[in-house]
Amino acid sequence: MLSFLFLSFFAQAQEYYHFDTIAQNSDMFMKSSEVGINKLTTLKEALGQQQSLSSALRSTSAMLSSSDLSKWDTIISRYYDKNTQTAEDFLLAYQTDYGAAYEKKALEYLKAYPKAKNCKTSPYGGSTCQGTDISKTIGKKLDDDQELKAIIKEINARVWPTPVALPTRKHDVFSLTGTSYYIQLDTFISKLFKKKIAKHHRWYNKSFSALDPKSKGYQKNAQKLYQEFEQRLQDDRKTIEKALKVVIKKKKKKDPRYKDLGFCGNPKALGACNGNDITDEVFKALAENKKSVKIIQKAQ
Repeated sequence: MLSFLFLSFFAQAQEYYHFDTIAQNSDMFMKSSEVGINKLTTLKEALGQQQSLSSALRSTSAMLSSSDLSKWDTIISRYYDKNTQTAEDFLLAYQTDYGAAYEKKALEYLKAYPKAKNCKTSPYGGSTCQGTDISKTIGKKLDDDQELKAIIKEINARVWPTPVALPTRKHDVFSLTGTSYYIQLDTFISKLFKKKIAKHHRWYNKSFSALDPKSKGYQKNAQKLYQEFEQRLQDDRKTIEKALKVVIKKKKKKDPRYKDLGFCGNPKALGACNGNDITDEVFKALAENKKSVKIIQKAQ
């Protein structure tokens, strides 16, 4: 009986902790994390917008098979890649320094509990952790640590990178019936073939990632892959042209702008094109034309 009571007391006297739980019990950690998450969200949104523009430009340059837009796409991609690398470098240093500071201090305080075990409780029950969770105690000690406060203050004071703005410039219009008026091609394909275009990009990115840069035929295979990507997008452009021709035939007698209409492959946020943008009017006319709608729906 005495041995049973002794073993029961020993089991209850065991202590455990987990670094995640320690962090959750540190007010300073949680408040700093919230600030970091908000700044990270802002940074990701800015980079996401640039990525969307880069992707849209890649689609239109491939659709129009334009060497000029392809060169422009390369410039825009370099800006985006550089901004992304700058953000990744900053985040790596930020997260490494932040985590290391907390872990170092937590380990110092855990020295007072030499028999404590690293164990994480399960939110679904069935946890193997036994004894007293000291994570809250360690979290409180971290909050009271003046040296740690100074380190975290320095880390939080770091200036987060702001992505360098993408350059802008106007491009020439690709003629359908002329070049004085134009349709924003990226806007059109987003409205008509958004899922399909996204699928093309996923296929291309996945296929390109699967290529071995060290293989003998890498360059040839990469070129062949892009040509296939380009062909898929050009087929979608031909569908749009087919649907537009129906609209143009009906509209050009009363509206001379349809006799002088083309595609702008440069997204609006990157400078658009020389000429007059009538994208919204043309899209409305297409959406109201049953024959044009059927052509688009058949290809979606």
